Amino acid sequence: MPFFPQNEYHAAPAALATVLASFGVKVTPEDLVPEVYLPERKGSLQIEMMAAARRHGMVSYQLRAALRRRAARAPAGNPVIVRRTWDSGAAGTTRVAVGYDYRTAT
Repeated sequence: MPFFPQNEYHAAPAALATVLASFGVKVTPEDLVPEVYLPERKGSLQIEMMAAARRHGMVSYQLRAALRRRAARAPAGNPVIVRRTWDSGAAGTTRVAVGYDYRTAT
């Protein structure tokens, strides 16, 4: 799995670059910042992330299932972008799941 460290507020471009690169797309987080990052929100919207993936030749879709079911795709070789929005309404965080430990999950 490729790894791209993130710059401040660029978790989404780094996560998307990680997933796209894992499928052979030649892209960096810096390439994706203008496509997905919204400076006024200091973050990215899901719709922008999905559109960027499609612009780079990938099919992306939203899973509205519980984290356990989303992360279950990771062992099958499918990295999953997991987005978390904080209850306070503040910007959340974006991560890539590449595995899931059912023994410690709640």
